[in-house]
Amino acid sequence: MTDYSLLFKPKKKALASGAVPLAIAINAKTQKLAVMQATMLLEDEMPGASDNFFSPDIIEDKIGSPRPPIGRFDEIFAKEYNLVDGAWQQINPPVDEGHTEIDLEASVDFNSLPLREKITIIVLIGKSEIKQRDLSMAIDFLNDDESSAQLMPAIDGMSSVPALNAMYPEALIKLNDAVFSTFAAPLDAEKIQKFAEKWVEAPRDRDALAGKKPAPQNTVTRITPPLQTTDTQITPLVIRGPFKDRPFQHNFDTLDLEIAVALKFDVDCWDVGPRQVAEARKLIELDDKNFKLWSMEFRILGKSALEIPREAVFEIVRAGRDFLPSPPPEAVLRDFLHQQIASIEMTDAPDEQPTPANDAAETVEQASQPADIATKPAEQPATAAPSILETSVTSEQPSAQPSIEDEKQEVPAAEIKLRTVELENAIDRMPASAQENLSLWRQVHKTDSIFTKQFTNDGGGTSINGTYMVMRATELFGPQGINWEIEILEERFDKGAPIFQNIPDAAGKLVRSVIPDGNGGFITELNHVIKIQLRYTFGGKRGRIISYGCTPYLYSSKYGPISDGEAPKKSLTDATKKALSQLGFSADIFLGLYDNPQYREEIGQEFAIKNASDKAEDVARLRKELDEKWLRNAMTIQSGVSPNEINAVFATIAREVEVHRKAAEAKGDAEYAKYLSGRLRRLNDIKTERLAQLAGETA
Repeated sequence: MTDYSLLFKPKKKALASGAVPLAIAINAKTQKLAVMQATMLLEDEMPGASDNFFSPDIIEDKIGSPRPPIGRFDEIFAKEYNLVDGAWQQINPPVDEGHTEIDLEASVDFNSLPLREKITIIVLIGKSEIKQRDLSMAIDFLNDDESSAQLMPAIDGMSSVPALNAMYPEALIKLNDAVFSTFAAPLDAEKIQKFAEKWVEAPRDRDALAGKKPAPQNTVTRITPPLQTTDTQITPLVIRGPFKDRPFQHNFDTLDLEIAVALKFDVDCWDVGPRQVAEARKLIELDDKNFKLWSMEFRILGKSALEIPREAVFEIVRAGRDFLPSPPPEAVLRDFLHQQIASIEMTDAPDEQPTPANDAAETVEQASQPADIATKPAEQPATAAPSILETSVTSEQPSAQPSIEDEKQEVPAAEIKLRTVELENAIDRMPASAQENLSLWRQVHKTDSIFTKQFTNDGGGTSINGTYMVMRATELFGPQGINWEIEILEERFDKGAPIFQNIPDAAGKLVRSVIPDGNGGFITELNHVIKIQLRYTFGGKRGRIISYGCTPYLYSSKYGPISDGEAPKKSLTDATKKALSQLGFSADIFLGLYDNPQYREEIGQEFAIKNASDKAEDVARLRKELDEKWLRNAMTIQSGVSPNEINAVFATIAREVEVHRKAAEAKGDAEYAKYLSGRLRRLNDIKTERLAQLAGETA
């Protein structure tokens, strides 16, 4: 009889459940009998536990060698000693030799894993946020033929579709759910592979593939292979109509809802229910980064984004959702969006377009309307009298799609047309005396957007940092107190409305009552008012501006009267900003230009150029980026399929090139300004040629 020492090492999936190595010594005739005896003892002590351990390592006991107790499992000994090269060696404190132990709690980048391991993790765990422990378990599963036999056909089938490697994790989870809800055991790898291929190729038919109720027939036809992405190419879809018109007033709020629904659900775009709309609104309110990027890129397109058919919006967003990273890099998403919009083939809509009784479009529109509008009965006939949603559309409005220039605007058209170029051109057409009078205005009327803030109360608008306006005045006039100064002429508190409080009457009922002031009167709101005089020197001449500022000092709230101790300071800032605005400082904000997202984008580009460093590498980078953007947009215009799309792309890049050209002129770089003028002319020629081609094709 011989003494044998055995070490049982747990599998990594058992480590996740708390299993530890075990050591034991067995007296037996042979190693085989020792292994059998030790395994039986393990089963006796922990029934079923042998499946959690690998086959034990075994050595013959030697004189002078450490040894675990005979016939009894010892986990302490297994922690202190390890079998190395056929002998027990004490486990010493780790020595840094360039090797580190695997941290089982470390996070793992799911997107960097091979497709087979991704699919295995989704099948076993059902999520993509994993740790090293989960990855180790998945690898053990792949290497364990016995335990993986039942699920391996599903893993093999899905892993055989390379396009899945480009899909984002949430899409893989949906595919996995569909596979196991569609196929029963025993699983067939070949059938699952074909299922996954159809899942990729026909995203709109996924409900039907999974055995769900088919979605209503859609008018969008995808006629290209499934979208594929690489570092250098994005294969565009071709989205062909006819398309339905939205039976409601479409704006950027309803476009955001369409984007959010498409990101979260695979339902037909005309069969969106209240649940989907509610979930989409939650996504918007949660400030989801992925949604924000999509919304921003659509809004950068300006009003032309509102001309994109509803079917195409859903198709484009879902294609990007399935094949781009989440969230995608801005440049990648922008290129993707431009290419997909260029693939939309517009055809005439059918003569009759019946509106479903429970129209999804109406659901989306209602979600953005006040409560009294949102509760409009779904059974209201399509031929009923115009509702509140339709009051802004007159009978004289043309039925054809409006062009970008004729499109309805969220703010008055007269204000929107006051874009920066048009404003400057209007000044250029004025007499010489008028242009001289506006010389100060022209220098200071633009505002750097980084010193502004959007607000939504009191109808919304743009607020500007007061210190920024003072800095601009100092930049032009010189130090405050020397070349220009503020003098306070008057300061007072004006009374406002009475402030009420709730007090119980004789019956104990709360009634509103004024608050006595102790002098026979009552307390009222107080507004701090300040009157200032701004004195400045410009062109060797002295000037002065009178301005007022006002700030609530004592006012009512739900907690009772509130006093603002900083009211005098706020009033002075308010009056100073008003005085400077009368000289033209930040006039674009007070003219309402900042209400237009297109203007904010344009002015942001202009100040980005002005604020850029004059270092050679920065200048070279800016010029290279502009050339690359010009080339991408020129190629998009050359392949444009509709006048609206061509004009929209042209307007966007032309504005940016013009901003760079003017900046070059201002710096005295005549050579680069001339080069950019040539780029603009060539871009206009490309646009004209493509529009002529389209006109010839439709003639």
